[in-house]
Amino acid sequence: MPVAGEALEIDALCAACDVPGAADALRAAAPQLIALFRTDFSRTLWRIEHAGTTIEAALDRGEIVAQADGDVRREPICEIELELVEGDAVRSRRSPTKSP
Repeated sequence: MPVAGEALEIDALCAACDVPGAADALRAAAPQLIALFRTDFSRTLWRIEHAGTTIEAALDRGEIVAQADGDVRREPICEIELELVEGDAVRSRRSPTKSP
């Protein structure tokens, strides 16, 4: 999810919490949180539909940026994430030529 700026968006993070009590713990810790690094990346999304299964593929490319010992350090990142949106995970792994 895109962010508005460099400030930590506690409300957005809390809205994404799906573990009971996690949002409360995050709100309580918020005043002590400090930024150690940031990630700058662009995301490309694809929706793949096959045999009644929908998968979202996300490709993130960019860099991690951190201040350390007075220097700015950068490290490239490239990540692909696959998320099962709908359907059967086992069926989606089978070859299209095999029957269930």
